[in-house]
Amino acid sequence: MSDASAPSFRRNPRFHLLSLATVEGLALRRTVLREAAPGDWELGNRLMRELQAAQLEDGSWAGDLEQTGAGMLALLDLDVVPNHPSLELAAEWVLEHLEPVLEGALSFTRNQVPALLALLRMGRQHEPAAQRVVSQLSADEAGWLPTADNADIALALKLLLADPVARSSPVVAEALERLVGAAQGCDPAEVERFALLEACGLTDLPAARDWTVSQVPFVVGSQREDGGWGEHTPAVVRALCTHGLWESLLA
Repeated sequence: MSDASAPSFRRNPRFHLLSLATVEGLALRRTVLREAAPGDWELGNRLMRELQAAQLEDGSWAGDLEQTGAGMLALLDLDVVPNHPSLELAAEWVLEHLEPVLEGALSFTRNQVPALLALLRMGRQHEPAAQRVVSQLSADEAGWLPTADNADIALALKLLLADPVARSSPVVAEALERLVGAAQGCDPAEVERFALLEACGLTDLPAARDWTVSQVPFVVGSQREDGGWGEHTPAVVRALCTHGLWESLLA
């Protein structure tokens, strides 16, 4: 039985979108600190039970594409194997409900990204829906890139970097260069773009490291009393670790 004080998926079907940050936090703690804190295993199992209890018989969460994609990502972050029945059922539902997007613009909408990313992480990049999006984004003449804003570029990169073939596309390097060149200001939200560099093997771009290093005092100074940075916590931690700056938070 779930902790009575914990949010319930049954009472709030969008709870798992919020719990995704908690799940990612557990994953970061394992990969960054290479250790688990007391209670992590129990918390992870509770979140997994909550997720599975909220999944409908058709495989979706609340019959919503974005929520279903987020639920799939959470299960994957909790180390559920891709061929687990819950994920397989959700994937089939997603494939039935992914609507094609008109050509000439980005071949996905923002609410589709979690579901597409989950399919790619499950190794189902050959599904027509995922293949269509990745092929359009990684085309040599990327007609979407010149008109896309930074938020859409970041989403497109997440999809491209999750595909073992598309991640080496010249478009990926071009998009990353554009994000680095556009970085301005001291907003923790911008740190996420630099975390993408590590995934693409482009950490040697001087602008990425120089900008991140210059932001460390601001990032450390803006850390909240609870130890995080709100919704940007995972991105901040990833970027600091990517550039070997995690010690800045421990000093």
